[in-house]
Order: sequence, then structure tokens, then C-alpha cells
Amino acid sequence: MNSKFHARAIALLVVLLSAGMLAGEKADKKGDKKDDKVEVKVFVTKSGTKYHVQGCKFVDKDSTAIPLADTKGKYEPCAVCKPDATVYTTKTGAKFHMKTCTHAGKDPLAMSLAEARSRDLEACKVCNPPDGK
Repeated sequence: MNSKFHARAIALLVVLLSAGMLAGEKADKKGDKKDDKVEVKVFVTKSGTKYHVQGCKFVDKDSTAIPLADTKGKYEPCAVCKPDATVYTTKTGAKFHMKTCTHAGKDPLAMSLAEARSRDLEACKVCNPPDGK
């Protein structure tokens, strides 16, 4: 065999190894949103009895970020930003949607608006889901 063939074969092996193809890994640039562990944070004002998402008009510099799990029985969801509203995303999506949106995919993943915001997902401009603002 000639040396050009060997050089090309080695270059191809290097590319495949660096992409994880030979190790059986998937080359997935966006990641799997379903399996990503994200601590869902919401905000509580000093004198408040409600919890909010980042960007709500009631969140100010004195608001405290707390885990969503810590709100149970202590705080109610804000009626303006609706942190408990259910929104949907695709497995690898960067946006969140209403369930009926065509961009939500065939098998959308449900999550709270607070979780979608914690994952830095953006609101779909087509279906205009509640966005917490």
C-alpha cells in the first residue's frame, strides 16, 4: 500500500476518535435537555409571600434566589410571571413552547416555566408561551 493511503487512513482515525465515533458515543452538540440536572431557582422578595422567575417585574436587587423545592408550603406562585405554568420543549431544544405549538415536536417534554428559565431556554416567538415577564 502507498503512503498517501496510510496518511489518509490515520487522519480519518484521528477525526473519528476525536468525535467519539469509534467509542460508540453520539456526536450531540446541544446535549440532552431531559437528562441535564439543573437546580431550578426561583426568586423571593424580602417581604413577599410569592415566588417568581428571573425577569418578573416584582424581582428586584434585594430578592433572594432559592431552590424551587424550598417553596412548597411556604410561598405561592406569582400570578403575573406564572413560575408554575407548564411549558414544553424538545429533547434538544433551545426554546420552550405551548403544547399545541408545531415547533414543540411529536413528543414534547413538559416542565415548569421556572425550570425552563433555569435551563436558559427562550420563549418560542410562534406560540408565545407564558415567559415570566
